[in-house]
Amino acid sequence: MDLRSTSIPNPWKTKASLLIVATMLTGALSGCGYYFGEEEEILPGERISIRRVETPTVEGGQVVLPNPRNVADWPQAGGNSLRSVDHVGGNLSLTRAWSASAGAGSDSESRVSAEPVAAGGRVFALDAASTVTAFSLNGGSEIWSTDLTPEDEDGRDGFGGGLAVAGEFLIAATGFGEVIGLSVADGSEKWRFKGTSPFRSAPAVSRGLAVVLSRDGQVIGLDVTTGERRWGVIGIEGGAAMLGGGAPAIAGEIVAAPFASGDLAVFRGSDGRRGWSEGLGSARRGAAISLITDVSSAPVLHSGKIYAGSVAGRLVAFEANTGRRVWARDIGLYNRVWATERTLFAVAEDGGVHALSAQTGQTIWSMNLPQYEDPEDRDGLLAYGGPILVGGKIYVVSSDEKLYAIDAMTGGVEREVDIPGGSSIPPIFAGGSLIILDENADLHAFN
Repeated sequence: MDLRSTSIPNPWKTKASLLIVATMLTGALSGCGYYFGEEEEILPGERISIRRVETPTVEGGQVVLPNPRNVADWPQAGGNSLRSVDHVGGNLSLTRAWSASAGAGSDSESRVSAEPVAAGGRVFALDAASTVTAFSLNGGSEIWSTDLTPEDEDGRDGFGGGLAVAGEFLIAATGFGEVIGLSVADGSEKWRFKGTSPFRSAPAVSRGLAVVLSRDGQVIGLDVTTGERRWGVIGIEGGAAMLGGGAPAIAGEIVAAPFASGDLAVFRGSDGRRGWSEGLGSARRGAAISLITDVSSAPVLHSGKIYAGSVAGRLVAFEANTGRRVWARDIGLYNRVWATERTLFAVAEDGGVHALSAQTGQTIWSMNLPQYEDPEDRDGLLAYGGPILVGGKIYVVSSDEKLYAIDAMTGGVEREVDIPGGSSIPPIFAGGSLIILDENADLHAFN
């Protein structure tokens, strides 16, 4: 991609000034069984939806989109190590081309939480029982499958982590505290790094370096080809981490890492030296969810800024070079934002979808997707995954088996498509298709 609009300055050229606990708390707050709940009894009769998508509210300013560009691969969560792809070219009819099972789905013990990745005509998915499977993007046929579970362990105990493709290697971080380098061609193991704590999210890979983040706040840089540890630093401990948690991001020498303490820190890619760290803070004083301080909305690097957010109700833009806070908004996020040079798109934890000015953080338009399965009784909190910008539309998936296509310029919902299984994992785009991994660990390709 053209890095002129996404380049990040180097702060070292100037003077730079548990998982389960959080998940249980979130589930208790939601009053629903989405995360680790019981099966709902389905009563007979016609189902009439009482959930409404609200009309967008226009507050001022204008959405400015970059020209769309062709994207063949999606090798990392968010599309690349910066977690920003600008504007994906494509005109989707949302016709389902194929579906395929990637293994074990979510249950009361573990969840499907890792975003799929795609490269070289293949898409790779990690299920809820620590098995990674490769499929053909053309038709969805299975190519290979590899169980990452260590000997004498239960695969469901190692859920979480994530995937990244780096050339001939598929890098897999797991909840068992291991990072495994697999062959993209056949899934065979090339190397294995054993850490001291579970890895919470997907690796970030750039220029031969794979960076992983552990649940106890360690940031570790590994050699992509050998798995050897290049450097490791103790980050910032403390706080309740969300399921999966935010992944690190890399732009040049900058490594941006989010922590459960609510802090964002920048490290130097060559040796792990810390540049700066800043707290996001909480906008929900007195609210139970404010106890979850985790930077759950993974950092996104674009145009000299780092955008990061928390479920506690704060979205912040920092200068990547210095850590100076550019602006902050009281918006709670599970998912990373979608960044372009002029406009940001964000899906809030309450179902709000926002278009914001990248320069000021001011709202351009906002709209609300349903927050509850039953809004009258405020029962059954819904979860969302996304956004992704393709062909001028924002695509968002939901835990109640919906895929929304939203006009990026106006915020109006253009289409609403059923997806089996439901999902809160952001969709990806590769090979001309929108790829969705649902809660049953089934992959769906929409053309």
